[in-house]
This record gives sequence, C-alpha cells and structure tokens, in this order.
Amino acid sequence: MVKANILIVEDDRIVAEDIKVSLKELGFSVSGVVPSGEEALKKVEAEHPDLVLMDIMLEGQMNGIEAAGHVRSLFNIPVVYVTAYADEDLLAQAKRTEPFGYIVKPFEDIELNSAVEIALYKHKMETKLRESEAWLSTTLRSIGDAVIATDTKGYVTFMNPVAQSLTGWNPKEAVGKPLTDVFNIINEQTRQDAENPAAKVIRQGSVVGLANHSILIAKDGKEIPIDDNSSPIRDEKGNITGAVLVFRDITERKQAEKEKAKLENQLLQAHKMEAIGMLAGGIAHDFNNILSIILGNAELAMDDVPEWNLARHNLEEITTASLRARDVVQQLLSFSRQSDQKQRPVNISPIIKDCLKFLKSSIPASIDIHETISDESVIVMADPTHINQVMLNLCTNAAHAMYKNGGVMEVGVSVLEVGKNAAIQDVELNQGQYVKISMSDTGHGIAKEHIDRIFDPYFTTKEVGEGSGIGLSVVYGIVKSYDGAISVDSEYGKGTTFNIFLPVVDKEPVFEEETDTTMPTGYERILFVDDEKSITDMTSRILKRLGYTVTVKTSSMDTLATFRARPDNFDLIISDMSMPGMTGDKLAKELRTIRPNIPIILCTGHSERINDEKAKAIGVRALVMKPIVKNELARTIRKVLDGNE
Repeated sequence: MVKANILIVEDDRIVAEDIKVSLKELGFSVSGVVPSGEEALKKVEAEHPDLVLMDIMLEGQMNGIEAAGHVRSLFNIPVVYVTAYADEDLLAQAKRTEPFGYIVKPFEDIELNSAVEIALYKHKMETKLRESEAWLSTTLRSIGDAVIATDTKGYVTFMNPVAQSLTGWNPKEAVGKPLTDVFNIINEQTRQDAENPAAKVIRQGSVVGLANHSILIAKDGKEIPIDDNSSPIRDEKGNITGAVLVFRDITERKQAEKEKAKLENQLLQAHKMEAIGMLAGGIAHDFNNILSIILGNAELAMDDVPEWNLARHNLEEITTASLRARDVVQQLLSFSRQSDQKQRPVNISPIIKDCLKFLKSSIPASIDIHETISDESVIVMADPTHINQVMLNLCTNAAHAMYKNGGVMEVGVSVLEVGKNAAIQDVELNQGQYVKISMSDTGHGIAKEHIDRIFDPYFTTKEVGEGSGIGLSVVYGIVKSYDGAISVDSEYGKGTTFNIFLPVVDKEPVFEEETDTTMPTGYERILFVDDEKSITDMTSRILKRLGYTVTVKTSSMDTLATFRARPDNFDLIISDMSMPGMTGDKLAKELRTIRPNIPIILCTGHSERINDEKAKAIGVRALVMKPIVKNELARTIRKVLDGNE
C-alpha cells in the first residue's frame, strides 16, 4: 500500500534518482522529479503531492527557499529541505518558510523515512489543530452574546434574549431585581460567591473582566461556565449611570481547548514513542550481534564438552540466558511496535489456561488464582507468544502487588458484542464481537496520580532493581497492534483490574507444526558475509561442523568481486543486513544480477529496511533473525538449498 505521494525537487539527476529509488523502496509514491523552483510550482499545482523534498540550491531564477515559501503559502503542502550545505544566513531564510524537516546529504534511508514520516504526521496534526481552531472561531461568532444592564445601585434595567436563555430569568421578572439575584456567579474551584461585576465597574469606573473559572448558576440550578467583560455606562457628561455586562457561554470553548490539548499530547506521545522506537531498534541490532557471538560460541563449546562435565551445565545456562536476553529485546521492540507481528487464528482460552498453570508454580502460595474462563472456542488473530507475554506481565505485576500480604488474583475470559459507536469501560471499540480478558488483584492498587503514566515506557513505581518499567508498555503495544483496547481501574489500597478487548475472528484456528529436533547437515559451498570478525569466525566454525565448505568475507565489495570472478563456485550466500558501504539487501540485488538463481539468506539483528515480505520481493530465500541459533540456522539452510522454503 502506497503511503504518500512525494515530489522531488533536485537539480542533481543522480542524487534525485537515488532519492527516488529510496522512497519507492520505503513504500512511497513519487509524483515526479524536477530540477528548478519554477517547475516545482507548476508540478505542485498540477499534482498536489502530499509532501515536497526540496533541495535549497537549485538551477534557475528561484532557489529552494523561495519555492518552498510559495508551496507553503499557496498550497499548504509540507516541505522537507534536502541539502548538502547551508550557512547561517541561508538557514535563517529557510526557517522563515516553516519547513517540516531538514536532511543533510548524504543520508541513510532510515533518516529519509523518519524525516518524511514525521513531516507527514506533523502536517496532519497541524491540520487537525487548525480545523479545531477554525471550528471554535466559527462557533463563537455564531453565538450571540448575552447582555445585562444595571443602574448605579446594581438593579437590572435591561436583559436581551440570549441573557434570558442563559440565566433562565424572564426580562419582565428580572428588571428591577438586584443583579446578584439574576446573575449569580461563583468560582468553579472554590465554590465561593464571585464579586458583583457591576458594583466593581461602578466603583472603579473602568472595564473589568470576570475572574477565570467563573460559573453562572442559572435559575434552574444549571451551572454554565462563562466569560465576560463589564463596562461602565456614562451619560453625555461622563457621569456613570450604570454598568453593562456582556457575557457568553464558554462550554464549547472549554471543550475545544481540551480537544486541542489532547491533540497536542497525542503529537507529543507520537514523537516520544518514535524516538524510543528508534532507540529500541538500535539496541536490538547491536545487542543481538553481541548475543550471536555469546550464543554461537556457547553452542560450539557444548559440542566439545561431554554431558558428564560440569562445564556443560554452565554452558547450558549461558545458552538459556542468551535466549532469555533475546526475548527481552523482542519485548523492547514490541512496545515500540517494530517487531514483526506473526499473527494467526488461535483459540485464546487454552493459551491463557496454560499460562496460568505455569504461574501457579512460580508465585507465592499466599496468592490464590481464581479462573473464570469459558470452554467455548474463541478465535482471535494473535501470536501465542505475545498473549503469554501479556498475561505474564499483568500477572507478575499483580503478584508483586500482593507479595507481602497475599491475596486473590482473578482471571476471566468472556465474549461480548459491541454495538455501533459503543464505549465500553472507558475504551472506544468498533462495532463487532470481542473477547474480554480481565485480570484483577486485591493488592495495594495504583495511586491516582500514576494511572495516566502506567503504560509509559520505563515508568515504574517499584523499588530500584524490582522492575524495568517496560512490562505494561509491552502489554499496551501488543494490544494496540492487534487493534484491541485496554483499560485499568484501580483504587489505592484496594486492588487493580485490567480489562483487555481483542477482536474475535470467524476463522478456524491454525496450529503450529512440531519442530524437528534433528540437526540437518550438508556438503555445499557457502559464501558467508559479515563485517564483524567475531561473528564470521564463530559462524564459519558452526557451518563447517555441519559439513559445509565455507568462504568468509567481511566486506560487501570484496564479496561482489569474489562472486563476480567465480559465480558458479558457491551454492549459497549468507549475508548480514547491516553492512558498511552496501547493505545486505542491496548486495543481494547485485549478486542476483550476476547469477539470478543464486540462493541468498539474509541475517539481521534488527532493521527497518527489511522484513520477510521485502526479502522475498528482492529474491532473498530466507531471513534469519539474530542471535543465530545453530539448529535454526541449520534447518533454514537445508530448506533453502532443498527448495522447501
């Protein structure tokens, strides 16, 4: 699915073509490439792209800054500057055009993708904010102001129909009464009577306004937030003869301000999650490379150590810990929603029951687990591992809340039907059938001031060393990625309840095939490519023990030269994705131009550039996630070589 239509304004044809290729690989549509500001304006007027990538220095009479100014003022289309150099004066000029981003050449595809996505999202949010403000302005203009006039003693002398509507007083009844009877106002926060504005105006002889948070108490007791200005009425000699109050109902304005604040918070949260997601991706890549070295060498050592040797147990512990560390990285990627979602139709009740069986053996005996789980088959699109993560994180938190005094943990699974535009337990759900997973505890609860932050990454109320602060973020990320919703209800000192809602699907459950535990071997010739020598040394030893002939390269360019010289001397190529100079996917494309049928496997610790679908699209037979596990690698190699992938 094409994400956005982008116009490239770049006078260097080679650079422009490279940007065009990168954008298309990232899933964007390119409406055109033009070299000058004049042509850019014509193209924008004709095509109306979603975004313009604008070089500052262009051929022709109009530079990129001037062109960007016209694009923004005439068409309200976001502009991201792309340039190799700019001095302070040029930057100052560029800022005046309100660009949505600035990329310095040369740049990586991930930087380009981030700049474009952030610019599009920022423009979308700004558009919503402008629409909200326009709506508010139109509303205020269309509502007539209420007017009440008094004499110098503060008695009502005039009231217009809008004032009658707001106060509930008929003008015939109101005229002659004290203003405080008709215009009864209090402070919303203190609930104290506010000062009589007419008396204040007459006393000071100047215009005064109501204090913030003023509430009008109507005749029927209805409370209306208002805003007003009070002015003295003077005769031709300048003497004060009374006061006039002009006020209005600001209920809608206050609601609009809340919506505006909500949009701003959403934008801030989106930026925060994007930054954390990029951090998680970087951690995943580097950490999984390190884990590959640890895990691979531990597995090699286990092959050399007999089972009776005590060192064998230590190596098994290292292997287990490495795999657990891999799961932690996946948790980081889950809450940033950068991990692949391998969902399939599953019956959720058995998964939750199995998870609770495991929990019962790992929590204190002082905590009872009560189940209310229907035996009815309830099918959702999910990854069983993710469902286990959700339950383990929620139940672990519940157990921690009851650790000192014990208590009861209640887990329920039920099905509910949601009507059109229904709101269930503080969450918005589309129409349809949902499975509701409830998890309650009788622990110490969550303080009111912490409720709004519990799903924030790294936020925790636990003592140092007792929690990482990512558990509930993982839960939130998984539930949202499944188009579900989650709510929390807690009272400090009385316990907490989490409710998760996942869409039910009308499909037959798909069961995982049993994994073959045998270690397949071979004899073929493999060219292995990775820029880290520790990984090439370790992996080549693993491959040789599996029977393969291995040639190792640490450079993409060396790999191309070797393969070009002897393209028929290799049966398989295994390459790392993140390679300096030329990434693994680009290397794969080059290799396939030399020999189109060469089988290729890509390895990655984490990369936004590649996934299973993208790998297959460029002819890569398989994608292996680091850390590399020997038996998984062995089975993948055989599937690829035997044509069973």
